[in-house]
Amino acid sequence: MHALPSGPVLAFLSSQGRKEACGPRGEKVHGIKITANGFEMEVPRETTLEKLLDILEETVRPDVIVELNRKFVHLNDYSSTLLKEGDDVEVIHLEMGG
Repeated sequence: MHALPSGPVLAFLSSQGRKEACGPRGEKVHGIKITANGFEMEVPRETTLEKLLDILEETVRPDVIVELNRKFVHLNDYSSTLLKEGDDVEVIHLEMGG
């Protein structure tokens, strides 16, 4: 088993079109497989929803909601919600208008 890097974790698209995690020097990070917005990706173990949003470059705003396994997650719980192997995350941008 490979140790996770101590620095920031970056994401990149693999040759198969999946997002995968890599360390600050580009080394492969072995973690867990999840689905985010319909795309399979690998993230480090102990990744929270907050960190996933950072990896996906999603800004936390009032018009963005997150579902984890088809259940709404409150903004206050992003930093304490750990992802598990096989989780399905949807980041939904609400359209508001008049």
